[in-house]
Amino acid sequence: MSTSFHEIRFPVDLSWGASGGPVFDVDIIETKTKLEQRNLNNSYPQATYTIPYNLKNFDEYQDILNFYYARRGKTYGFRFKDWKDYYAADQSIGSYDGTTTEFQLIKTYGDSVNTYTRTITKPIKNTVRIYVDGDYYKDWTCDYTTGIIIVSGLTGTTTSENKITADFEFDVPVRFDNDFPTVAADDENDLISVNTITFKELLA
Repeated sequence: MSTSFHEIRFPVDLSWGASGGPVFDVDIIETKTKLEQRNLNNSYPQATYTIPYNLKNFDEYQDILNFYYARRGKTYGFRFKDWKDYYAADQSIGSYDGTTTEFQLIKTYGDSVNTYTRTITKPIKNTVRIYVDGDYYKDWTCDYTTGIIIVSGLTGTTTSENKITADFEFDVPVRFDNDFPTVAADDENDLISVNTITFKELLA
């Protein structure tokens, strides 16, 4: 991920109602007989989000404008709450093997046929809970800029013990994907009409 990142969250009240989500980059080649060859270009998706603003009051517009200026448009990334997918529970992040103490937060998706493991780099403070063999564990620290958990005080050397799981909330690292949208003021009704704003996920 680019180092041009600000550890600040886009206002959650303004992100409510955003559409979008993960997109896999897939090339589809169709033959004359309508058979398809599907090629997955990257093993990981990249999310995009759109916020339809329509009419907003001047205070909300000023919040958007201040945030856009502070990020220098598309220059700096920031945290974004995807209201449709921001929580993970009982996620297996590893087992203590006698030496390893660092574990990356992840969220696993999928079904009985196939699964996908997503690396979580922007957990939310005061939401992370760590468990060892199903019991709440207190001796750990978290880097909230990378999602790396450091667990201390464990003993044992087999992977059949000390299974580590986590509950947590998380943000998505994004940047503005369009320049500031066209706006039109309605002074009589204290409203501003704002076109859609789009964000793109920043990949590690």
